[in-house]
Amino acid sequence: MKKILFGSIIILALTGAGCNSATSDQNTNSKSAGDQTSGLTTTTNPTISEGVTLNAEVIGNQTVNLTWQVSDELKKEATGYGITLGDEANPTYPGRYWYTRGPAHFELSWTKLPLGVHHLRVCVMKDNACTVYSNDVEVDIK
Repeated sequence: MKKILFGSIIILALTGAGCNSATSDQNTNSKSAGDQTSGLTTTTNPTISEGVTLNAEVIGNQTVNLTWQVSDELKKEATGYGITLGDEANPTYPGRYWYTRGPAHFELSWTKLPLGVHHLRVCVMKDNACTVYSNDVEVDIK
């Protein structure tokens, strides 16, 4: 009886070893199919650059309109842009809430955001990694 019980416990432990208890709340906002990027990574120490400037306007109804300006030099190397929202200043991509845009896009109307004070940044993506971050923008989502 002890052998059967012990064997059952081992089988249950091995079966559960492959389970992942992590939640998938990183991509909680809907995106258009053309803006999604897979296999995203971040560099260990992306720089903050004067070549990327983020502006945000809260328009209510849990929505913020974002625009960013990118220097011509950075536009040439950009394969896209990663936008991240966090509770602390200078959030890093991808973070809990994130969005990606293609290299020809410099605006985003982001809806269904969590209420309260948050911080936003955009990063220049090159080969699926953030290379340069924008300024930090604090917003009060209502």
